[in-house]
Amino acid sequence: MSEKICMYPGVTVRLVEDEPVVTFTRFQFRMGMSIDENLDALYEALDCDLVEIVPVTIAGREYFIFCDESGKLKPWVPTYPLYDEAGECCDVIASNFVVVKVDAQENFLQMSVQEFAEIEEHLRTMVPRAAKEVRKKKASMR
Repeated sequence: MSEKICMYPGVTVRLVEDEPVVTFTRFQFRMGMSIDENLDALYEALDCDLVEIVPVTIAGREYFIFCDESGKLKPWVPTYPLYDEAGECCDVIASNFVVVKVDAQENFLQMSVQEFAEIEEHLRTMVPRAAKEVRKKKASMR
């Protein structure tokens, strides 16, 4: 089992003068370790007690987003929109999250430079869209 530390792209939310600030970040986890073996590190990195796993496709590749299962029960900031097959926003991830590549045995894998760049570019597009989707949903409910 490898103890190599790998970087994974994600987003964190922190308060600055009582205003939430969303920051693109890079999380570190041990490559070759399973999801279960990395849970404590995920809880610490995401500042949560329960991790939700959301499968996503980015640039034609399958990844997992790990986020706070209880993110919407806390003061939250929308950080990633989720779309259904019809292209409609069906949910949003709230607060911190990380995008991870895993193998069939759910071991964390290292991303190629290209995969990492594609994910970071994808996040720069999608993260601002999350707040827009929430505003759009609220407006349609009035």
